[in-house]
Amino acid sequence: MEDWIIKNEGTWVLPEGFNTFLGSVFHKPDWPSEGRIAMMRLLSYGAEQDDIVYILHMDRKEHAVMNYAQQIDRMPIGEQESLAMLFCNLFETASASQWLLYTSEWEAPGGGLPLSNIRVSTKVAVSALLGDTPALVDYGSALMSNLATKEVFDDVCSELAMAILQFFQGKPPEEQVFRCMKALGKFCSIAKRDVPQLVKMIGPEPSKFSGMSPRVDELIKPIMAQLATVPMF
Repeated sequence: MEDWIIKNEGTWVLPEGFNTFLGSVFHKPDWPSEGRIAMMRLLSYGAEQDDIVYILHMDRKEHAVMNYAQQIDRMPIGEQESLAMLFCNLFETASASQWLLYTSEWEAPGGGLPLSNIRVSTKVAVSALLGDTPALVDYGSALMSNLATKEVFDDVCSELAMAILQFFQGKPPEEQVFRCMKALGKFCSIAKRDVPQLVKMIGPEPSKFSGMSPRVDELIKPIMAQLATVPMF
C-alpha cells in the first residue's frame, strides 16, 4: 500500500490476494478494531487517486467493504468515524463516487433485505449524521452534501431527507446547516412531491434557520417557495 499511496505507483503494485486480505481485516472477529481503523484510514488517504476504483471493482463478488459498512450502527465509535471518513473521501473521484451509487443487489449476509451499494451508502450517511460524536455528525453532513451532487432515486431522497429533518430538530452549527440545507433543496427538486410533503409533515420548516447566514438564507428561499405549493392532506 505504501508503493500505491506514497510512491504513486498505481494499484497494480498491490498483491493478487489484496482483496482477500481486505476481507479478513474487515470481517475476521480476531482482528483488532485498531487494524480496521488503520486500514480505512489508508484507503481514505488513497481515495484521492483515480485507481482506487479498481480495488472497489475487485470486491464486486465478495462485497467485503459494503457488507462491513452495512454494520455501521453496530461498530465501535472509532470504526464508525473512520468508515464515514472513507465514504466522504470516495467522492474525491467521479468513478469511486459512482461506485457508491450502484443499484445492483446481492443477498445480505444472514438474510434480510437485499443490499446494494446505494442502500449501504444511504445507511452510512444517515447513521453518521445522527451519530453520537461531533466528528461523525460532521462526516454525515458532508456525506449528505456529497450525495446531493448526484442523481439518486426518489426513495433515497426521502430517506436522506428524513434524517436531515431529524438532524434539524437540534441546534447544529452553520456549516452543517448549510451542507444539509443544500442537500435538502436538491432532494426536494428530485422527489418533487414526496420530500416537500415530508418537510411539511415532519418539520421543522427550513425557515427555522432564517438569519443564520446569508448563504443559508439563499438556500431557504427556494425550498420555502416549493413548500408553499404543497397541498396538505
